[in-house]
Amino acid sequence: AGTGVFHSEKNDGEEILRLLQIWILPDRSGYTPQYGEARIPWEARENRLLHIVSGHKNTAYVKIHQDMDIYVSALSSRKELDIPVFHDDQHGTAVVVTAALLNALKVVGKKIEEIHVVLNGPGSAGTAIIKMLLAAGVKHIIACDENGILYKDRGVGIKDHKEMLCGITNLEDKRGDLADALVGADVFIGVSVGGALKPEMIKTMAKDPIVFAMANPTPEIMYDEAMAAGVKVMGTGRSDFPNQINNVLAFPGIFRGALDCGARDINYDMKVAAAHAIAELVTDDKLCAEYIIPGALEPGVAAHVAERVAEAAVRSGAIRK
Repeated sequence: AGTGVFHSEKNDGEEILRLLQIWILPDRSGYTPQYGEARIPWEARENRLLHIVSGHKNTAYVKIHQDMDIYVSALSSRKELDIPVFHDDQHGTAVVVTAALLNALKVVGKKIEEIHVVLNGPGSAGTAIIKMLLAAGVKHIIACDENGILYKDRGVGIKDHKEMLCGITNLEDKRGDLADALVGADVFIGVSVGGALKPEMIKTMAKDPIVFAMANPTPEIMYDEAMAAGVKVMGTGRSDFPNQINNVLAFPGIFRGALDCGARDINYDMKVAAAHAIAELVTDDKLCAEYIIPGALEPGVAAHVAERVAEAAVRSGAIRK
């Protein structure tokens, strides 16, 4: 579920709840609201369900209910609410993937603007990763789903956010399946299903390939299998392999920074700053293929990310006047 922060000028929890009611909706699956939630008629707004998770003085944390379409809900909520809205599974994943990629590129000696990335699984998290990588400087990204490479004229499955992705990915207009997309690619990012990436696909990638296989609990390819196939830098979502790409590295510091400076939004400048902040915690003397990103429980991560995020918020004009 996504989280955000609701601010009231009055130090009054009841006032927060009263004001928040205008943004809360019932979902259509029979979900029963819990304590601290409220409802208004469905017709009054579209595709929203936010509720208070906790509150302190004049700030309340709110949450997008997991049964809603999380991509649409988070996007629409960001447009309509004058508060920071951040969906951890989408934006948190995107920030940490970007941080890991920044350091992986140092290991292999490649420039972010020159690499070719293939992302498998362009759902809510995959879409956020694509948009984040573009904001961070990646120029060439191909997205693949169960029907193959996304391109405008494919027809099958090209609607809604995938139609949007066709306008910002696959600039070379490639056609085919995942195997075709990976020929000559520098980076594979998987937010899809276990076993989707085969060793023979890796062998067609560019020299020193980077693979982030983040399907859980079974990644797109297992660590040992990927390394045997020639992967130079490997990351997964699992703690029992090197380079765990874990959202917990991002969201505590991002929210701390947003709250500290009174941000009304969490924009791409702030998210890119968070990615760089996470990446720079791995010093050059420690950086290697097996250590491109801090561990989930390493101290000091949130404080460092918060500082960089707050600075970016001020620079980008995201703070309240």
